[in-house]
Amino acid sequence: MMSLSNMVKIELLLKWSVALIAGGGIAGWIKGIGARTRLISSAATVGLTNPVVSTAEAGAAVVVSLLAWFIP
Repeated sequence: MMSLSNMVKIELLLKWSVALIAGGGIAGWIKGIGARTRLISSAATVGLTNPVVSTAEAGAAVVVSLLAWFIP
């Protein structure tokens, strides 16, 4: 996989535009998965597992952020 930091022959404005579009798309996709998971858990357990799902979502966000920081 090629990260944006490896794109050295692209203009700065284009580079940041691509990064914003890609980052926003990924964030929207992940938020959609989280919302669907919470909807399913709410329907299946009357909302009792929502704190567990929320904690797992926050933990996954921390892990992915750390991976993005240390493995660009």
